[in-house]
Amino acid sequence: YVVKKDVKAYLALCEKVGITPKDCENIVSLQKTKRHYEDALTWAEKGLKLEKEREWGNQSSYQLTGIRQELLNKLGRREDALESAWTEFIKYPSKNSYDRLRKYIPKENFQHWHEKAIHEAKKSSLSAFIDICTAAKECGILSEHILDVGHDKLEKIRHYTTEKAAKGLEKKHSQAAAKICAALGMRIVRSGKSKYYHYALEHFRSAKKLYEKAGCDQMWLSLVD
Repeated sequence: YVVKKDVKAYLALCEKVGITPKDCENIVSLQKTKRHYEDALTWAEKGLKLEKEREWGNQSSYQLTGIRQELLNKLGRREDALESAWTEFIKYPSKNSYDRLRKYIPKENFQHWHEKAIHEAKKSSLSAFIDICTAAKECGILSEHILDVGHDKLEKIRHYTTEKAAKGLEKKHSQAAAKICAALGMRIVRSGKSKYYHYALEHFRSAKKLYEKAGCDQMWLSLVD
């Protein structure tokens, strides 16, 4: 029915077997295709309401919140879309929720909302904060935070988050970039996975180079010790 874009048949089937948030997402998609945005919004809100009732497993929908915001915006309710995106961001700070938030911020108020978002992100996990700052190119704020946190906390973060951050920081914030590279190397060494030791060596070489660039030779020697 989805492939055939047959909304009526899909709804008839749901009446027989029951409806799930995933069904609501499918119906929303069909209504959007037909540009029936009001109807699509109604089904998005129904799906979100169902989502709260119980655990749905693979019949859950993780797209409905974002879809609802898009529909509100299409219907000229940009402020409602922004409010929803902000609520979601506070609840689940991440690069994705930050990107959705940016869609609905008026250009003239962007800096205000951006600063609010960075402030909130700092309260979240270190991993989410690094992701958001890297995406927003807030290198100064990120560098300052990296220099304040413990090495052990950096070592716990997945490499594809910290590698991107180090790349963004290395040009103007070499000390913070060096600290991340050191953490990347130590993360591998502490795990004892020898097949990845060549990556650890690459990270340590980068850390040495960046510490020297920042005039922090002693930090490199401390890492070696």
